Amino acid sequence: MSAIDTTFHWDKNPTAINGLATTYVSKRGNDTTGDGTAQNPYASIAKATSVATAGTNIMLDDAIWSEQRTLNNRAFKWWGNGRTEINSDTVNLSMSGNEEFYFLHIKLSTIIIPPEKYFKLFYSIIENVSAFYSGAGAIFFAKNSIILNCNMSGYYGSANCQLENSLVIGGNTAFSTKDSTKFYIKNCIF
Repeated sequence: MSAIDTTFHWDKNPTAINGLATTYVSKRGNDTTGDGTAQNPYASIAKATSVATAGTNIMLDDAIWSEQRTLNNRAFKWWGNGRTEINSDTVNLSMSGNEEFYFLHIKLSTIIIPPEKYFKLFYSIIENVSAFYSGAGAIFFAKNSIILNCNMSGYYGSANCQLENSLVIGGNTAFSTKDSTKFYIKNCIF
């Protein structure tokens, strides 16, 4: 009988890509004995966001993540390991702004972007968002991503919506606004 492989396998190395520190999270990790390294990850998003500094990469292992993050006004760069989903049926991501998402499948009911902050998607899928709200100067940005069955209405203030090399399927693609939202769309399919 062969032994069970208990090592962690990370498909991406965010630190090698952007030079920033990375905190690792896995359902097989441990919030008590873990230290957030690739070899000894934390078990929860709450633990990772409570100890990581602003701007840190948060690398999520393959799983469906549906838990609350620690609310601390720190923005992070969120990374998926290939088959990673953030599901907001039970989670409120409660973004502080300037959040970036890479290689993730995201299911959020509402996105609220604070004034002068951004929400950026790279190589990700965002699905079933029922409302987008933003403050003045906020930016929703998607590059090489899929926006699936999302209601793109509800922008407030002079927000910016930037889509590049992305696919928009279903939902309200009218991008209705309440004020002077600016749109930048390049190489997208609707």
